[in-house]
Amino acid sequence: MKEKEKIEQVIRERDELGFWKMDKKTRLDMPMPDYSNLPYLSDEEKALGTQLMQQYAPTPEYGIGDMPPILKNLWLQQPAFLLSCDPEYYQAYAQYYDVLVKLVTGFDSLEQMYPACVRIKGIDTTTKRDDPEVRRRFSNALLMGAAIGVEFDDQWYIRFYSNLPLDQRFQNDDAQDYLMPAEKFSMLHHPESSVWDDEERLCLQFTYAVIRRKMTDEIWDRAMAAWGEKETFRYLQWIGLYNSLSLFQNALDLRCGQW
Repeated sequence: MKEKEKIEQVIRERDELGFWKMDKKTRLDMPMPDYSNLPYLSDEEKALGTQLMQQYAPTPEYGIGDMPPILKNLWLQQPAFLLSCDPEYYQAYAQYYDVLVKLVTGFDSLEQMYPACVRIKGIDTTTKRDDPEVRRRFSNALLMGAAIGVEFDDQWYIRFYSNLPLDQRFQNDDAQDYLMPAEKFSMLHHPESSVWDDEERLCLQFTYAVIRRKMTDEIWDRAMAAWGEKETFRYLQWIGLYNSLSLFQNALDLRCGQW
């Protein structure tokens, strides 16, 4: 027998958060609080950026401090924060997103929705805990976002959504959290699986039909029957926004494929 070759294993260094250590993580630099590190902006744009950063900075009510450590670390590293590199665009985006959150989920504001996204007991920690309609629509929106991450093999999306309380469709006071069981999360690419109920299956099939550009009359008619024109239209906007965010992040993320 040939003697086995000695192969030296490559050991990669990790940063303080446990991710692979990289000298530069994104193609554009994250703005400093006063935008002094972005020379391509005018003084007026920097002033607007500084104002917006203060205006949209998460308050304690957002629940950031209540996140499990891994979720908080992923949240802090999201490349989507680079939207603020163009303050004029970011202002328009933030206003649109706040309106879309209300129309799609039924929450009264982004500040009200955020804790339901990041606390392990989700919507139960908000004033909407006993509103089955908000619970249903919010759960649909979360599931659609997770499906987009899986479809594009977006590693940041997949890691982030796997740590979110995705399974909030039905109130369960006895549950410790609303994290989606691994059995269901592993079936996100398989809408026909028996792990999904009828509305979850429709959410997945509708999302994939939109982003694959393969909408069928059968899926569309089921969406109309289940959701009606306005709710379906708003889900289209939601899917479009999160699809564009995934594209944006991947174009600027130097960790792409290495999360």
